Amino acid sequence: MNFFAVKATQYIFYLPLRVLLSPFVAIDSKNLVFEESSVRSNFVIAGNHISMLDPFLMCASLPISPTRILMPYRFIVANAYYDNFLLRPGLWLLGGYRAYPHSSKKYGLELSYVLLDNRQTIMIFPEGRVNRTGNKLPAKRGVAELAKYENVKIIPVAVTKNKSKIFKRFTVTFGKPENMNSLSPEQIMQKVWDLAS
Repeated sequence: MNFFAVKATQYIFYLPLRVLLSPFVAIDSKNLVFEESSVRSNFVIAGNHISMLDPFLMCASLPISPTRILMPYRFIVANAYYDNFLLRPGLWLLGGYRAYPHSSKKYGLELSYVLLDNRQTIMIFPEGRVNRTGNKLPAKRGVAELAKYENVKIIPVAVTKNKSKIFKRFTVTFGKPENMNSLSPEQIMQKVWDLAS
């Protein structure tokens, strides 16, 4: 599952990306606390999706200590992007995989379960697409299905844009890792929206 290639690539890019983005990103990670029992959990990062930069903003904003627990991150990517021959090598190295069927390869939720079993963190955007309007879109069922999987905790994260600023133009706010196996997709997404308010 290219575990080591993805993890090595993410480690190589983590610090340069964090330094590059730091003038433009304010980070609130005070709630991102891992209890001792959480270290043995599997994790799903669920966030809002205001731009194509969001996966990079979220990963680069994670403090150093949690990255040791959470890396490597894996991203569910729309097939239209993953099947672009120019984008695919980079997406593959950064941990992306297809959202929908393609030949006989695993994809979407099916592959997500395999990756979770291999202690890889899934990043998902429950709205299913970029939402620049600020209006709440219906959350898709995938995030709730992942929340029900064995030993999974959800980390809600919100990216907000500070339109009046040049520096610290984005704020990335992390919530507490929680067991959300009894919540609906909308209830999980509300945890994200609460961080954005």
